[in-house]
Amino acid sequence: MLIALLLVQAAASLESAAADYRTCVLATARKWSGGADSAETIAVGARSHCGDRERRMRDMALASADPSLTAQQLVQWRRGVEQLNDAYVEGVRRKAVAAVLEARAR
Repeated sequence: MLIALLLVQAAASLESAAADYRTCVLATARKWSGGADSAETIAVGARSHCGDRERRMRDMALASADPSLTAQQLVQWRRGVEQLNDAYVEGVRRKAVAAVLEARAR
């Protein structure tokens, strides 16, 4: 129960730090949408281009660890934060693919 509550807090931290990352990925994907690469390739490239922001987003969420956690709880919590981060990054990747396809349709 404690881990779940702390993961909710980490998710809020992740969301607040994610705006810069999401903006970077989507803007980069739109800018590169005129190329011949597939929308998926562009989205992956945009994610890589914004990697420093992705790392900062994850690190901010990980920094919210509760110092009273046991070693086992900390491992569970870190896994949970990494899963939240991965899910968020995947959602941004899907939005980037959609942004490329939308830009190309115009």
